[in-house]
Amino acid sequence: MAITACISSTMPVDVYAATWMNDNMGNYYFYESNTYAVGWRNIDGTVYYFDASGVMQKGWIKYGDSWYYLDNNGALKTGWINYNGEWYYSNSAGIMQTGILLIDGQTYYFGNNGVMKKGNVIINGQFYTIGVNGAIVSNAVPVPDKVFDRNNNCIREINSVDSTTIMTPDGSKYDNPIVDQSEDGDYEEPARKFTVTFRDENGQELKTKSITDGDTVKMYEPDDENGKGDEDRNFIEWNTKRDGSGKSYDSDEKVKVTKDLTLYARWEELEEQTLVSSISITGSNEVEIGKTTQLTAEVKPSDATNTKVKWSIVDNADGTASGKASIDQNGVLTGLENGLGKITVKAEAMDKSNVSTTKVITVVEAKNLIESIKINGPDTISEDGAVVKLTADVSPETASNANVSWKITDGSEYAEIDRDTGELKALADGKVTVMASAKDGSGISATKTINITGQSVKATKIQVSGYENVKTVSTGKKLQMVARIYPDNVASANDEVEWSAVYTSGEKIGEQVSINEGTIGVIGDAAGQRLKYAVLNPEYRGKVEVTARSKNDSSILGKTTITVVKDAESVDIKAIDTSGNDITNKPEITTNAGKLNLKAVLNPSDTTDTSSVKWSMELVNDDGEDTEASNYATLTASETSAVIAAKKNGEIKVIATANDSSKAIGEITIKIDGQKIYAKEISLYQDGDESKPVKEGYEFNIQKGASITVEGKVGPDNATNKNIEWSVLGAKDYVTSKIDGNKLTITANKDLSSEMAAVRIKAVADNIIKEFKINVYENIQGVNISTPSAVVLGQDFKATSTLFPVNVNGDKIKLSVVTKMDDGSLTGSAFINGEVEVSRNTTTATITPVNTGTIKLKAVATLNDSEQTYTTGEINILNPIDNIIIEGTNNSFTLENGQTRNANLTAKVNGAPAGGYSSFLKWEIKSQPSNVIAKVDGNTGIVSVTRTGDIAVGSQVIVRVSANYDSTKYSEFIIGVSNAPVVDSTATS
Repeated sequence: MAITACISSTMPVDVYAATWMNDNMGNYYFYESNTYAVGWRNIDGTVYYFDASGVMQKGWIKYGDSWYYLDNNGALKTGWINYNGEWYYSNSAGIMQTGILLIDGQTYYFGNNGVMKKGNVIINGQFYTIGVNGAIVSNAVPVPDKVFDRNNNCIREINSVDSTTIMTPDGSKYDNPIVDQSEDGDYEEPARKFTVTFRDENGQELKTKSITDGDTVKMYEPDDENGKGDEDRNFIEWNTKRDGSGKSYDSDEKVKVTKDLTLYARWEELEEQTLVSSISITGSNEVEIGKTTQLTAEVKPSDATNTKVKWSIVDNADGTASGKASIDQNGVLTGLENGLGKITVKAEAMDKSNVSTTKVITVVEAKNLIESIKINGPDTISEDGAVVKLTADVSPETASNANVSWKITDGSEYAEIDRDTGELKALADGKVTVMASAKDGSGISATKTINITGQSVKATKIQVSGYENVKTVSTGKKLQMVARIYPDNVASANDEVEWSAVYTSGEKIGEQVSINEGTIGVIGDAAGQRLKYAVLNPEYRGKVEVTARSKNDSSILGKTTITVVKDAESVDIKAIDTSGNDITNKPEITTNAGKLNLKAVLNPSDTTDTSSVKWSMELVNDDGEDTEASNYATLTASETSAVIAAKKNGEIKVIATANDSSKAIGEITIKIDGQKIYAKEISLYQDGDESKPVKEGYEFNIQKGASITVEGKVGPDNATNKNIEWSVLGAKDYVTSKIDGNKLTITANKDLSSEMAAVRIKAVADNIIKEFKINVYENIQGVNISTPSAVVLGQDFKATSTLFPVNVNGDKIKLSVVTKMDDGSLTGSAFINGEVEVSRNTTTATITPVNTGTIKLKAVATLNDSEQTYTTGEINILNPIDNIIIEGTNNSFTLENGQTRNANLTAKVNGAPAGGYSSFLKWEIKSQPSNVIAKVDGNTGIVSVTRTGDIAVGSQVIVRVSANYDSTKYSEFIIGVSNAPVVDSTATS
C-alpha cells in the first residue's frame, strides 16, 4: 500500500458485509467468505489495520517508512493526537509528521519522534519562543517544511523530511514496529489446520481435535476424570484460562477456530448447592424469517448456585428441532427459511435440578417495513381549545404494519396529543412539534411543526391548603380553605374550581364533608395570586381530604389533608407533693425552697385529641412590697406536667390552658409558707458610727501598728439570717483579725515584707457580698547620709542616703543641700545634679559644688504619717589644686645589701600644708632602679627604700604626688641610692 508524505487521500475503501469476532488474542473481522481481514481496511467508514494473524492493532504502528496511530477502538487517527501527555500531528492520511509545520495559520515544531516541542527552542541556530498552546510566537518564525489546512490536508511541501531520521514515537508499546509489505486489495489467508486441546482443570489432557481454519468445533460435557460422582460437583463450562478468567463456552456451543486453542474444564462443588426451582421464558411470541429476537430465562430462586440455562428447540416428538428456527446459548432465536409455523423453545437448568420450561413461538413471514411517513394536518391552530386530528400516510402502502404512535417532542406545554388516535388539543400559544413513529420496529418517524395561537391561559396546577397553612380544625368549627390557581395570569374563564371533601379516616370514613365556596371574615390581599376560597365545616373526628378541581379541565386538581380533632371540654389540675401524696384539696408548700408536682388532666380523657396545655401563674397574695409572681415561685413545665418551686411566702395561682381552639382552663391556688427571708443588703460603718459608712470598694490606709474596726448590719429587719460572715483575704498574714458578731477589728501588728500590704475584707450575708480594702504601710525608723567631709570645687561628688527598715523603698527619701544656717556658719554653695538613683532602700545623688566654703546635706524620708530627718556635718568645699610641692630631709641613701632606710616627705598644696586636700592627693613610686624596692605610705608620706642587690652607679628613686582627679597637677621628689663601701676585714694599719 503506497502512502506518500503529503497526500489528502485515505486508506483503500473496499467495504465488505461481514462481522466482528473476538477471542483472548483480540478482535478480528471476518468476511462472508469466512476469511478474515489483514492489512489496512476501511470498515463502515473507519480505517483499521490487521496484522498477518488478523488481529486488529492499537497504538503506534510503523507501515513502510511512516508511523500511524490507532486508538483503543482500532480507528486510525488524523490531525492532533494527545498520547501519554504529549502532542503529535498526523496528516489526513494518518501519517505522523515531524519538523516545522504551518497548521491552520500557526507554526509548530515537532521533533524526530513526532513530539510537539514546548518552551523555547533553537532551530538552525536561531532562538524561538513557543507559546502555551505550542505555537511559535516570536516576531520572526522559521520557514515551515510543510503547510496544512484545517482539515489536515497538506497544501504545500517546502522542505522534504528524510524518513530515515524519524524515530519511534515516545511511549510506543511496540518495541518491534509492524512492517507490512502487503499490496492493496483483498488478502485471502490460505486454509490451515489448527489444534483444539481440551484439558481438565488440573491441566490433564482430555481430548484433542484438528480443525480447518474457519471451521467450527463443537464443545461437549466431559466425564469427571477425578473420580468424583455427579453428586459431588457439576460441570460449568470450558474456558480459555485455567483460572476461569478467560473466554467461556457452554458444553453444546459451536466455536469458530482461527488458531490453536486450549480449553480448560470448569467445575463447581455441589456441597452447598442451591438448585433451580422454576424457569420462565420472556420475549416475543413470534420471529420473522431471516430475523432474530431475544428470549430471556428468569430463574428462581435468584440466588441459585447455577442460574445458567441450556437453550434448545424441541419441535419434534423425539425432542429434536424442526429446522424452522435456531437458537444460540444466549437466547437469540433466528427464523429460518425452511417454512412457517409454530416452534417450541426449551430452557433447561444446567444444575442437577432437572427443571425446564418451554415457550411456543410462531415463525412468520418477514414483514414489509415502513420506509417513510408523511403527517397530514393543519400548520396552524387559532381556535381556543381546538382539537384537530392528525393522520399519517405510510410508504409503501403494502407495509405489514401501517400503525404509528404519536407524541409531542417539543412544546408539550402548548398542546397534548392522543398517543393512538393522533388527536391534538391546543392548550396555549406557541409552537409544537409532533412526531409520528412506526410501530413495526423499522425505526421510521416523521415530524410536523404546528403554530398555535388564540389560546386563553388555562389552569395548569392547583395548590390547596388551609388558610395560613392551617392543617388542623376542631369538630364543630369552621376552617377557611384556599386554592391557588397556577399560573397567576390564568384567564378568568378558566379559574373556576369545584370543591369536595371526604373523610379518609375516622368513624365517618368515606362520607362527604360539608364544604362551600366563601370566606370566614375578612381575607387579606392576594398579592397578585389567583385564589379561590371555601369553608370546611367538619362535625366528626378523622382525616379529611379536601379537593379543588378545575371546572374546565377535570384533570387539573389539587388536594390536601386536614386533621379534624376534638377539643378538650375542661381541664383539671392535680397537686402531688414530693412524697407522692395527692394534696389537690389543700395545695401548699411549707418547706423552704420546697416543690410541688402538678398534673393537668384534659377532659373528656377518652375522646379529646388535645394532648398538651400552656402553663402560667399569677400572684394572689403578696408581702405588700413585691408584686412579681416569679419572685415568689418558679414554674417548670412540659406538655401536661409542671413543677412549682417555692421562693417566697405568698399565694400563687397556677393556670393550665388547653392547647386547642377551646382554650379550656384549669386553675389551682397554692399557699407558700416557711420560706427563708434572704438578706437584701449589708450596711457597714467604721467604729459602728453610721455617719462613717464603708461603701463597696472603700480603701483604708493605716500604718503598721494601727487598727481599724468595722461593724455591719443586715437588711431587711425580718431577714431570717442577720449574721455577717467575715473573710480576710489577700495579705492576711500581716494582720490579726478579731470578730465579735457583726463587728470586725483588723490590727496591723506584724512585720511587712514590703512597705505596703493590701488586705481584702469580705462581708457575706446569704447571697449578698460587700468588700472593702485595708492598705497597711510600713513606718520609717531612720535615715542617714554617707558623704565625704571635703570636696574640691569643680569636682562632682556622690552622697548616698539609706532608709531603715530595709523594706521601705529609697524613693521615699528627699535629699537637699543646706547652704544657710541661722548662725551663719555655712559659707559655701552646691546643688544636686540630675536624677537620683534609687536602689532598694537607698538613694544616691550627684552633687556639684559651686562656691568654696562649707555646706551640709539633709535627707527627709516620708511614708504616710511617718517621717525621719538626717543632716550631715559640715562639708568643706576647697579651691582646685593648682600646684603641689614635696618637701623632705633625706634625698640620698647609701645602703648595705638588704638594708632599708626611710625618708619623711610632706606635701604642700597651693603653697600651704595639704590639710583638707590629703584625700585628693595620690602618692606613688614613679620609678626605682634594679635591686631596689621602694614603697610610699600615702597617709604619712614615709618612703622606705630597701637594697636587694648591687645598685648601679647613679641610681635614684622618684616619688610622685599628684591630684587624684587631675594627673597634670603633680610634684616629684628624687632620692639617690648607692652601694655602701666594702670594708676589707684583712687590712692592717
